[in-house]
Amino acid sequence: MAKVTMILPYICLLLLMLTPLGESAKKKRKQPNIIFILADDMGWGDVSWADLPEIPTPNLLKLKQEGTEMTQFYVQSKCTPSRAALMTGRYAYKIGAGSTKVYTRNRNNSLDQSLKLLPEYLKDLGYATHMAGKWHLGFCSKKDIPTARGFDTFFGSWTNTKDYFHHDAGGYDWNLNDKPYFAANGTYNTHLITNYTQHILTQHFKDKATKKKPVFFYVSYLAPHKPLMVPRKYIDNTDCKKLKKSEDRKICCGMVNAIDEGIGNITETLKELGKLNDTLIIFTSDNGGSDSVAASNWPLRGSKQTVYEGGTRARTVFYGPKFLGNAPKEYTGLTHVTDILPTLYQVARGNTKRLPAELDGMSIWNKLKRDRPTDRHWMVYNIDSERDLAAIRLKNRTHDFKLVYWKKDRLPGWTGEGDPEELKYRRFRYKAPADYYRLFNMATNPTELEPNATIPDAALLFPEVKQEMKDKMKELWLAEVPRPYWADIPDSGPGRPKNNNGAFGTGDCDVDWV
Repeated sequence: MAKVTMILPYICLLLLMLTPLGESAKKKRKQPNIIFILADDMGWGDVSWADLPEIPTPNLLKLKQEGTEMTQFYVQSKCTPSRAALMTGRYAYKIGAGSTKVYTRNRNNSLDQSLKLLPEYLKDLGYATHMAGKWHLGFCSKKDIPTARGFDTFFGSWTNTKDYFHHDAGGYDWNLNDKPYFAANGTYNTHLITNYTQHILTQHFKDKATKKKPVFFYVSYLAPHKPLMVPRKYIDNTDCKKLKKSEDRKICCGMVNAIDEGIGNITETLKELGKLNDTLIIFTSDNGGSDSVAASNWPLRGSKQTVYEGGTRARTVFYGPKFLGNAPKEYTGLTHVTDILPTLYQVARGNTKRLPAELDGMSIWNKLKRDRPTDRHWMVYNIDSERDLAAIRLKNRTHDFKLVYWKKDRLPGWTGEGDPEELKYRRFRYKAPADYYRLFNMATNPTELEPNATIPDAALLFPEVKQEMKDKMKELWLAEVPRPYWADIPDSGPGRPKNNNGAFGTGDCDVDWV
């Protein structure tokens, strides 16, 4: 009888594993599909729910209404640094990518090949990985391109193009995996990106060999980055035509509208495939809106390439009701683009304790689902010795401060187009403090207005905070990795357009230069 009593618990456990409850738990552990959508130079005010709503984004609005908006989500202030931080989970300034000097098409520059990237981590967890759109992390060597850095397929441009229809960048730049794809010539690149995403998703989930495998898709739109180009229907057939501002603003509106259409098409494809409920969709921008494309960051100060909120705070939406638990409609926890890698690793059922300790990002998944503050108390906007510029944030239960350092006579703001009420918040050029440090109390002055009769100087009220943050900034600065020396690629390189049927190719850094 005693022996029967001893084995009874094991029998019960076995029966439990064989019951539908065990099967349900197994389903609950299923890895979600992940679609990460990135816009390029899209401003804080370029959505339909902005403070001054001008641009119609109904599909993105629907994702927001049924998901969660991350109202304190930060990116780097420029294209390549944000992409580097996204792919590595590390601050760009720590990996030689913090400078405004980005990876160009004519120099031997690229993201450090020794760093493991987001798609590689997800492949380790069993994901199929695909990318469409703008890469901008180097292509000089065959080891630099997306299909060598963790993506199963790639369809897009190595860098920026100067033409949205003909994909010219001083040479043709639209590629399928590692080769130029000339058939794309003449098709608007936002359409190319959307259509390829739909095609691969359909192929993946209808193929018996892959349909049970989770998919990670990085959808990297080039719009609304300059040049301002869009099929006219996105202006004439939408509310964009009603804008009374410049023609540039109307075109920017149309470019964002085309992205929004793409978001709707991708979600509809997932729905038709029966996979929308099994998918986590994330949308954000690589940096703030640029004045060169008449984007709007109102009422935030600054724009692309500045460390002010308008250059670094991005409209961000998480959609996936099945996975978000008790996440709020608006999540106010301080989050950064470096958090995406560890967060998605956890979403994909990976153990974040196995990630490198050197990562600057942290998983926010559990905090988001429970609507609790993140564990991030210090955040680096950027540190850039080439411009002698830095900005950091301190946020805890008692403080929320931002320190900006700029060793110039005058600190720049932004002077984009707009109506007088809007420009009141954009036009800033002021004399720097004697020590070049400016402290902002983000709890009471989130738009970083200058001290005036109603906004006291935070540095005078909180001198101890300013000193603490100055000391912290100097400490953080020690971790900066300078931008590597970049040499110009000679005309003899095999990837130069004249040697590659008029297109930019890879492999220039895989041969000896003469």
